[in-house]
Formats: sequence, structure tokens, C-alpha cells
Amino acid sequence: MDVNEKSRRLIEAASAVLNAAPDHRLNTVVLNKALFYLDLAALRDRAETITGNSYIALQQGPVVAKYDQRLIGEIEAQGIA
Repeated sequence: MDVNEKSRRLIEAASAVLNAAPDHRLNTVVLNKALFYLDLAALRDRAETITGNSYIALQQGPVVAKYDQRLIGEIEAQGIA
């Protein structure tokens, strides 16, 4: 999976998670955790993740690597959040 595909899948997954959330809003920590568990469940059930992205461990929980640019910046630029 190339970088563009990973980016597209990440933004689509984030959009789906936000659409399912109350008031279509989540803070950054919760959004990252939701995406992590989405990928973890897919890895368990399908032997591959949905987004294809890497995660890093932070004290508050797992986050998409470079999430400030690749996730938050993109969903803001696209008007999703």
C-alpha cells in the first residue's frame, strides 16, 4: 500500500469515526484511540489493518505516527473537523 493510499484510508476512517461520534466530535486523544482499536480489530479479524498506518505509544495512549500532520492537519484541511 503506497503513502497516498494510506493517507486516504486514514482520512476515510477518521471521517467514519467522527460521523459515528456524538455531535460528530471527538478530541484528538479519543480519535487516535478509536483509530488504533479499529485497526487492531481489523488486524485480529482480517490479518491486516484498515488504514495501513503506523502507531506510536504515548502516555495518553496510541497515536498515528505524525498525527498532527497526517491526521489532524488533513481532516482540518478537508473540512472534516
